Amino acid sequence: MQIAIENTLPFSSFMAHAKRIFAEVQTQGPKLITEEGHPSCVILSHTEYERIMEELADATVVRMAEERLAKPRAAEDWITQEEIDKEFGFTEEKLKGWEEVEIG
Repeated sequence: MQIAIENTLPFSSFMAHAKRIFAEVQTQGPKLITEEGHPSCVILSHTEYERIMEELADATVVRMAEERLAKPRAAEDWITQEEIDKEFGFTEEKLKGWEEVEIG
């Protein structure tokens, strides 16, 4: 995301017009605040912040999955269905009545 020049303002202007600037962020998008002519911080709406954080979390999960798929586990690290059943106490009796789930 790139912030347009018209959405860039000096810190002194931000301090003088904070309430108006907060309202503009809701309708016009993020604002870049500068100090002494250099970028200092970005103000964005909470909705935009949440969207960015969700997108970052999704991208992180995808990256982690891709890394795991690129380095398959050795066969001796695999866990069998029997080991899972034993660890979690799954038995044929306990699973009766549950819908069948197809994996793969």
